[in-house]
Amino acid sequence: MNTLTQPIKKLLAAYDTKRPQDLYGKDEPKIKVHVTISRVAFIYEKIRNAIDYKDEHLLRKNAIERMIKRRLYTEEKRENLGRLLLTELIRARYLPNNAIPERVIGEVDLILDKYIVLLDAVAPNRLTKERRQMSNWILSLLSSEVEHHLVAPIQEDALVECMYSVIRQDVDLAEHISDPEERDLQVYIAIHRVLIKSDVSILRYHLFNFFVPGWLENSPEAVERVKKDLVYLKKQVDSHILHPYGDRLQRFMKRFSILFIILRDIVEENPHRFPELTSNPQEFEDRVRAACASRYKKAHTKLRRSFIRTIIYVFITKMMLALIIEYPYDRYIIHTTHFTPLLINTLFHPFLMFVIAVSIRIPSKKNTDKIVEFLKKIVSQEPYAGFLYKKRKVFKRSKFAEYLFNSFFAVAFIISFGLIISFLILLKFNVVSAALFLFFFTIISFFGVKLRYEIKELVIVDEKDNLMTIILDFFSIPILRVGQWVSNKTPKVNLFLFVLDFIIEAPFKIFIEVVEDWVSFQKEKKEEIY
Repeated sequence: MNTLTQPIKKLLAAYDTKRPQDLYGKDEPKIKVHVTISRVAFIYEKIRNAIDYKDEHLLRKNAIERMIKRRLYTEEKRENLGRLLLTELIRARYLPNNAIPERVIGEVDLILDKYIVLLDAVAPNRLTKERRQMSNWILSLLSSEVEHHLVAPIQEDALVECMYSVIRQDVDLAEHISDPEERDLQVYIAIHRVLIKSDVSILRYHLFNFFVPGWLENSPEAVERVKKDLVYLKKQVDSHILHPYGDRLQRFMKRFSILFIILRDIVEENPHRFPELTSNPQEFEDRVRAACASRYKKAHTKLRRSFIRTIIYVFITKMMLALIIEYPYDRYIIHTTHFTPLLINTLFHPFLMFVIAVSIRIPSKKNTDKIVEFLKKIVSQEPYAGFLYKKRKVFKRSKFAEYLFNSFFAVAFIISFGLIISFLILLKFNVVSAALFLFFFTIISFFGVKLRYEIKELVIVDEKDNLMTIILDFFSIPILRVGQWVSNKTPKVNLFLFVLDFIIEAPFKIFIEVVEDWVSFQKEKKEEIY
């Protein structure tokens, strides 16, 4: 393990690369906001993010998009937009106070200007569904570019490149994706999704820059080209993100993402000592095992908190629905006094979530052994075909087999829901009680499995099926598929967010700006006295 591989060398080099914030001069004039007033804005952002929960690494990007959208469409402010945006981000503590140089305002303005040109070119003076979709698409690119300019994710991008260089040799989709460039793009997209949890906006940003050379340099020629071919570019970028084999490839990549997550944990502790660490196999192995144990513990703690929040949320929601819908229906419409269905509907689903939570186990020692084995290869051997993954022989199913298996799945669906409904009828459930039970049962089952997957993402060893798991899958998959469908189709309109974003936020932020200007004015007058 004395010689590091090229992917690892490139990853370590990224930790020596200067980021934009590393190049800020000490003597440059900085953007500064009033500390006391910014605390109010920070509290507001905390409240908003609690209502609209998103992954922490996406909060700043989403805030940039929301702030720009409000400035352009609600307040119709285009002058000094860069300064207003940066000041608002600093107040909300998405950026540090008294650290961003004044010159960055001009850099952000250049980015904003080229996107405003695109927004103005999208069906001006026509409020249509197509214009709204295109405008949101452009704003998602804008927010990603602004964030990448302010806080460049150099190490994250290097980690993606490292995983790509290692695992690309083991991905063979020739029978499905004949175009080599398309194949490479799909591998890259899948790695971005599973390794650093990039959302659609970030993927659009990277693909857009791939297809439009010169865009990041604010080239006038690039802006004119994009303005002319915007509809085509949008279609091209989205086709790659929505590729029919994207999900399958993403599932494949999830299996190996834990290797590079552990690798990042070790490198970030001390990038400069990493070569020395790998020169001692036993010390490196001990460090990998310690990193695995730490990652398992963090994931289990996070998962436990998520389950507790979900149990409380489900219990409260069920109590409210029982009081608002189920009990009045029983009492005043069908005139029954069966309290068993009401009690089951109130207590069963939180209990189900609890059972799912306590059944979760952290990965085994065998899993850690496999991670140690693979990481030793990654840091010391150049990748080659079959380096991590030996392709299994794929047996193509005939149309008759597909029809037969789909028939089995339909039978499983009928049996699973038939047994549940029969049991509910036996317990004197009426139509409303049964509908509420099935709705929450499918949703909770699906959500519980999704949460469990956070632990499964840490597992690299093959899971062996036994007779019990095969039978359990036969009955549970139909329930999970219905829960997935209900989750995807349920409207995700958040009334609280609508009120915050469109009724409260604009006047609140204007008030904050006026107060800060007033404080600055008072300070100037006070200085004149002395």
